[in-house]
Amino acid sequence: MNKLLPLLGFVFLLAFRPIPLHAQMPDTDAPPDRTGELIDRLYSVEGFQARFSQALEANPAFTANAGERVFIDRLSARARESALFTYATAVRTMLEDFTPEEIEAMITALDSPAGPPLIRLLLADQLTLHQRLADYVTTIVDDGLAALVTRDSLLYMREFSQDLRQIMDGEYLDSPLPGAANTVRREGNLQTEQVGEAIFRFDIEWLSNSKYSISDRKSNPVTLGPPLVVNIYEIEGNEFRYIWMNPDGSYGKDHLIKTGYTSYEQELKTFRWALNEQYLSPGTSPLPAADREAFAAGEGHGFYPPDESLRITARFTPDTTFAQLTMATSSADSVTYRVYGKAHFKVGGEAQELTLYQSTNDEVTTLFVPFQDATSGTSSYGGGRYMDVPVPAGDTVVLDFNKAYNPYCAYTDGYACPVPPAENRLRVAVAAGVMAPVK
Repeated sequence: MNKLLPLLGFVFLLAFRPIPLHAQMPDTDAPPDRTGELIDRLYSVEGFQARFSQALEANPAFTANAGERVFIDRLSARARESALFTYATAVRTMLEDFTPEEIEAMITALDSPAGPPLIRLLLADQLTLHQRLADYVTTIVDDGLAALVTRDSLLYMREFSQDLRQIMDGEYLDSPLPGAANTVRREGNLQTEQVGEAIFRFDIEWLSNSKYSISDRKSNPVTLGPPLVVNIYEIEGNEFRYIWMNPDGSYGKDHLIKTGYTSYEQELKTFRWALNEQYLSPGTSPLPAADREAFAAGEGHGFYPPDESLRITARFTPDTTFAQLTMATSSADSVTYRVYGKAHFKVGGEAQELTLYQSTNDEVTTLFVPFQDATSGTSSYGGGRYMDVPVPAGDTVVLDFNKAYNPYCAYTDGYACPVPPAENRLRVAVAAGVMAPVK
């Protein structure tokens, strides 16, 4: 249940808290009886939340798809409409077997030692309600799965404007898990995968800019089935997300994490395409639909010309004090980072220094480097730019200013974007990375 409530955002359930449970039933012309009073004294919205959460967690299809936003959104909408009504109906139906006299006895028993009718009620509570909620959960989960199929079919038909063949060669991890990493290498129309000691090879035939057929070679240790048509539907950072249709018409999804490039030119092209794709895709873009259309019409971000001299190997000195910095944002909020260390380097022959920060909420994978320079407010965004830097393995760190990007606040309102602190305001111009957006 700990992971369930954040996933579903059960605010809509809490909204029912002031309303007695029996009031969730439809109005009837029947005379008032004591059953409603018994329901309100024995059952609560809080108890419903616990039972409903348990029923969801016991449903395998729910736990398998709990990370899918479309699935969760559909379930939440259905639950808002009917979950409490279904539960209240089940409670009242369960009590229909009891006579008015038994209902009265149970009400009296609540303030006295529990009698046989109360024991019977509690047994029915464990069996009947559990089964009715399980059946209800199956119904709304099926509805969520239907929403996923609809969404997945659209992902499968999605096409990129760029030709992904230009950036697909290189090395990847496929669904990396501790101790079970599947390494992948792409070379033209050949894909090689190593799973443990086993080597698999596949033939690739590109069908469009983002869709290809992948075929199993007979020499593989295990035959993995007929050819599949795979569509890359989204790129975010170095993660390539793809989807395929199974022979039964269902869809499978996975991702490749790129770890090696054939050249710096390919690496930079991948970064730029991925950044544009992030802003174009409804699933990852900070922009509303109308602004996404304008962004696409303007051909995405404007970039400075590539300058490999601004891919700098800097000297790194770690911070050993575990100091923290509360950084102001573009809104009234603030955000706290741990000071991870400093990068020392030169630009235009002048010594420079930037502080590297680690989010206090995340595991250490990359470090955050907000900065301003002499281009800020002219050819680059006045609020500064950001870089994501790999955690240093020794006493050096790579600062690639060609991968500097703008905060969301450069394009739209409603975000709290960290403002580069005074210590990260460079005196020189760094004409690399993303330029100021065209208004």
